[in-house]
Amino acid sequence: MPAMFHRHPLSKNTTLRSIGIAGLILFILLPILFFRFPPLGFLRLLLFDFSLNPSQPVNNRDKVNKARNKMVQ
Repeated sequence: MPAMFHRHPLSKNTTLRSIGIAGLILFILLPILFFRFPPLGFLRLLLFDFSLNPSQPVNNRDKVNKARNKMVQ
């Protein structure tokens, strides 16, 4: 009986620890994946713009056109 009580919190701690390690790996790998692969570029732009100003929606096409016009001038 005491062996069972000793084993239970240990298994709980290992599951929590594995979840934490997986969370850390995801937290480190997700930005790398977002910044590395071009197919996810539009998603990264949406997330980045949303994190900059979540109150007002922004149009990426207008931003690109403004930047292009500045480059042309």
